[in-house]
Amino acid sequence: NAIDEFEVEGFVTQAGTPNGSVINFSIGTTPVRTTASTEFRGGTVDEIVVGAKLSAEGQFDGSMLIAEHVKFHESVRLEGDATITGSTLSLTGLSDVTITVNSQTELKDAGNTITSNDLQGNHVRVRGRVIGPHTVVATRIQVRSSDDDVDLQGPVQSITGNVITILGVSVDTSVINQFESVSGTSMSRAGFLAAVSVNSLVKVKGALSGTTVVWEEAELED
Repeated sequence: NAIDEFEVEGFVTQAGTPNGSVINFSIGTTPVRTTASTEFRGGTVDEIVVGAKLSAEGQFDGSMLIAEHVKFHESVRLEGDATITGSTLSLTGLSDVTITVNSQTELKDAGNTITSNDLQGNHVRVRGRVIGPHTVVATRIQVRSSDDDVDLQGPVQSITGNVITILGVSVDTSVINQFESVSGTSMSRAGFLAAVSVNSLVKVKGALSGTTVVWEEAELED
């Protein structure tokens, strides 16, 4: 049945190759297609990749959603010590994650606008969007006071036993003792692993020991 106003939100589970502004992809189990007149908010058509969090609104023609609007959501949160190389940022302990800084990235230090060179060696918090298996485009980077905290939030890519992979980083949950549900209540490791699936949004927190992270906490996010 055709539905005039239809909206779906979630993670991209498969994506074709864009042809101009036209692309076929799926959010969860819902097939979506964009057209030449689709409006993209907060991102571009080439950022529609597996793992990106989007909402799409438009007409459901009985088999797929023909999108009038596609909105990109910032599902990634990272924290750590920054190394900047050109327009690419990496964080100590999260070296598998490539963070792209562009002209749209908001860079702040105590409310002051800074340049990407000012990030070098500083402890930072990053908000951003998934644009590849290990790649994030930063929408906002904020310099924080020096700290050994490391945070990694993003959609789960795979689960093997106790190990969950987020943005290419493998996190062994068997060393973690603190688990939280979406509502913030404490849960067991078994309960957490039972609740997690591919594309679940998870935040893990740890502390830097040398150049490796000792993970301490895992939270389900919505």
